Parts: sequence; C-alpha cells; structure tokens
Amino acid sequence: MIIPAPLPEDITLKIQEISKQVYIDFKLSGCPRIDFLYQPTTEQIYIIEINSIPGALQIYLWEKSGISKDLLLKDLIQEAIKRNTNRIGNISFPSNILENTSSFMK
Repeated sequence: MIIPAPLPEDITLKIQEISKQVYIDFKLSGCPRIDFLYQPTTEQIYIIEINSIPGALQIYLWEKSGISKDLLLKDLIQEAIKRNTNRIGNISFPSNILENTSSFMK
C-alpha cells in the first residue's frame, strides 16, 4: 500500500474536491473514508464506497497527515458530543471512563 497514492497532482486535487462534495451532499460527519478507483487511460474517477467509523478509522491512513492518533480521536469524540448535544440537549455520561483511561482527553 502506498499512501499517498502516486497520482498526478491534478487528479489528486480533483479527488479531494469530489470527496468534499460527497461529504457535503451526503451530510457526512466525522472522518469517513471515501474509496475511489482511477482509470489512468481515460482519467475517469469512480467513487466506490463511503466507509464510516469504525471501519474507516485506519490509523495508518493518518500517519502522513501529521495528525496524531490521540488528536484525531479527541477531535472525533468532541465533535460527536457537540453534535449530539445540539440535537438532543445537554447530555452527560454516568461514567468518567474517558477521563480515567485516555490520556489524550486531558
């Protein structure tokens, strides 16, 4: 597996733009993984599937992004809490397991 894929820069940019539009159009949240196939002879780009968490949380995909696993998980948890708090009002957790077991939450 080669990450990032060895694609021409214009194709990489086009895939990134398609990914952003798919994220918006499908009202996605968090960090889904959108899989593509690219046909170099025709320069066709095909969307294969959208993978949600936990399926998409492949840490090796984030290694070259400069985002640490701890920061990624912290941001995802905070986003989920914020999204659900806005949707259903104040929420609370009867346990402090996140604070006690995860150093990245501090």
